[in-house]
Amino acid sequence: MRFAQGIASMLMAAAVALWTGNAVAAVNTPLARCTEQPLSDQRLSALPLQADEQLTAAWWCTDAEGEQWVTVSWVRSPAQRAAQLLFTQRLQQGTGWKKGWQARDFVMGPLAAQAQTPRVVLRDADGDGRVEAYLAYVLPGPTQAVDEGKLLVFFNGRKFVIKGAIPRGADDFGSRQIGSTFLELPGTVQQQALNLWDQMSLGGARATSALRKPGG
Repeated sequence: MRFAQGIASMLMAAAVALWTGNAVAAVNTPLARCTEQPLSDQRLSALPLQADEQLTAAWWCTDAEGEQWVTVSWVRSPAQRAAQLLFTQRLQQGTGWKKGWQARDFVMGPLAAQAQTPRVVLRDADGDGRVEAYLAYVLPGPTQAVDEGKLLVFFNGRKFVIKGAIPRGADDFGSRQIGSTFLELPGTVQQQALNLWDQMSLGGARATSALRKPGG
């Protein structure tokens, strides 16, 4: 993998997101806790991955719903010069694991090996004892420069989306489109998502390096 050089950590809503590799900020409460785990963790071998799926980051969480894994992974498709970027929740069920929510994005064409390093925030912003996932990432355009940004929020199993154009320079303009259901979220969750979007958008003009999918 090729990681961005000299990316600084940033303070965000009482949580520090370390922007090196697959970054995570986890604000833990007595009922909701998440910790990043090494990919060598033997417990990961029990997860039902799809064919050719390769993990790049994993977090172990416990909350009011029980124990769960949140993972970031790639699925390669060399014949189509494409790759899938996956974000997946897997919930413990008995002695096994069942898939909860999942989001996937396709990176097509010659740039299929690249997508900007995801920024992941796991926290219980509204204090209901359940972890929300905030997943922010940008994709390259035809010139390999950062072009499109997406931010996904998973709240109580539902997906909420913010997307738009990321400015490529100080004189460029960005855009932000908020899904029609976004305002149904609690105010603290909305604010966390918007804070993360603003950080991603403001950083877009400076983001030039990319995260390569395994084997890319």
